[in-house]
Amino acid sequence: MSNNTALLYLDCKNNKLSDLNISQNTALQHLRCANNSLSGLDISKNTALNTLSCYGNKLSSLDAGSNTALALVQCDYALMNKVNRGSTDTMVVPISVTAADGTVDLSTFPGFDVKRVSEWGDGYTVNGNILTLEEKETKWVFFQCGQGTPVNIKVIVEEAQPAPGDITADGKTDIMDVIRLLKSVSGWDVQINDSAADVTGDSKVDIMDVIRLLKYVSGWDVELN
Repeated sequence: MSNNTALLYLDCKNNKLSDLNISQNTALQHLRCANNSLSGLDISKNTALNTLSCYGNKLSSLDAGSNTALALVQCDYALMNKVNRGSTDTMVVPISVTAADGTVDLSTFPGFDVKRVSEWGDGYTVNGNILTLEEKETKWVFFQCGQGTPVNIKVIVEEAQPAPGDITADGKTDIMDVIRLLKSVSGWDVQINDSAADVTGDSKVDIMDVIRLLKYVSGWDVELN
């Protein structure tokens, strides 16, 4: 690409690239190099760069200190806080984020400013910096920043894991959990939260779990696994 010095837009995603030399493409404004095998990406010469999507690579850091015109970087979540931004106006947005309760705090994205969003999508609401899915299920959300800068984020909703000992799944651990667990191990036909019942951590649920849980709710210095 060294001969294409006037190149403005480059889309080379999904190509298994292990190296990308764009040092001669000084006019480049938009780069899409996602889903390759890049372990490094030098954009120091690309001072006109405005948007960059580089998720799905092997990058451990990204130096954008020379890229003062850079408005948007979309990368992997693990890289999000390892981007050296040349401007406080550069927004760094992950391609996906896990939200157990279906809410995302947009202020955790470096440089993100809701005032710069020109268009919001459907299927979610935004209150301040908090984006909340209308339905608690994994989905792609869309919004647009500034003049024609679309952003898509996959919000992954995982079922929240119950706290150890919360046998009744009511959000607290108390004597009612002890009673319910005792009934279960005694053979009663009662419903329990199995993932919270093995408080001894021995991969089985029996009377030892009842004893441990009873000690815990009675104030003994014991841990629930």
